[in-house]
Amino acid sequence: TIHASYSREEILPALDQASVDGQKPGHFREGVRWCESIQTDALFVTLEKDEKDFSPETRYKDYALSDSLFHWESQNRTSERSPTGIRYQTHKEKGTHVLLFVRRYKQTDIGGPQPWMLLGP
Repeated sequence: TIHASYSREEILPALDQASVDGQKPGHFREGVRWCESIQTDALFVTLEKDEKDFSPETRYKDYALSDSLFHWESQNRTSERSPTGIRYQTHKEKGTHVLLFVRRYKQTDIGGPQPWMLLGP
């Protein structure tokens, strides 16, 4: 549901990236996940990046441009001409999807992970 909040444990099974019994990909750290079985890129954006949690190289400048456009910086290793970069740019033409999950901070005030809000495609 758009504008609802979800934990990682809820998102990954919904994207066919983990089973309901709790099996999660061990290497899910990045801010993007290609979900091949459903032809969807899931973008995970933390808006306010604390220097203790994010290196200078990963403090991307991500922000809303309007109510329907979002400025998102891809990972350093993804170039415009890489297969991943091309997939991002041509997703409409190729029939793949992009879902934007956003949270303000990495953690809540009491220390747990802040949930992600699905802003939509």
